[in-house]
Amino acid sequence: IFNLMKFDSYARFVKSPLYRECLLAEAEGRPLREPGSSRLGSPDATRK
Repeated sequence: IFNLMKFDSYARFVKSPLYRECLLAEAEGRPLREPGSSRLGSPDATRK
């Protein structure tokens, strides 16, 4: 498990939909979603 976390987690994160969504939002000048919220623009993201 240690080797899997050490050598695989970053590569998987870079390929993840979350990382890609953040890159796209940053490139388009949109705010990043808050941790724990669901998708950007959803009622959960705007509800406080």
